Amino acid sequence: MAYLYSEDRTYDRPKPQLAGFCGVLQVDGWGGFKRLTGDKDVGALILAFCWSHARRQFHEIHQATQSPIAGEVIARIAALYRIEDAIRGRPTSGSRSASARAGPRSRRSRSIWRPSSAGSPASRRLPRRSAMP
Repeated sequence: MAYLYSEDRTYDRPKPQLAGFCGVLQVDGWGGFKRLTGDKDVGALILAFCWSHARRQFHEIHQATQSPIAGEVIARIAALYRIEDAIRGRPTSGSRSASARAGPRSRRSRSIWRPSSAGSPASRRLPRRSAMP
């Protein structure tokens, strides 16, 4: 694990620091990280974006528009947070390791992102491009 800090958000900062890195990179919501995957082999660098940053975007949309889809996404993210609260730091099958908690986390969270019912706002197919400015 490493924490890399830079004083600004220019693409030139993380690129040399991560030049030889392969694996999962936990990142915040800054879109510039997507450019880091461009010159790597497919799957060599996997970006794991932060739920808090994603949630913030949906919260802002919901506040501005009362969108039922945004509201449902916020509720689903809250359900994921409840799963994390329930398993964080707790022993699973005699182990406190993160890998031991991965199975229960995956099993419990899988159904949250499956389309629930045909009447659910999030079960509708969204257009490829948003009409929002």
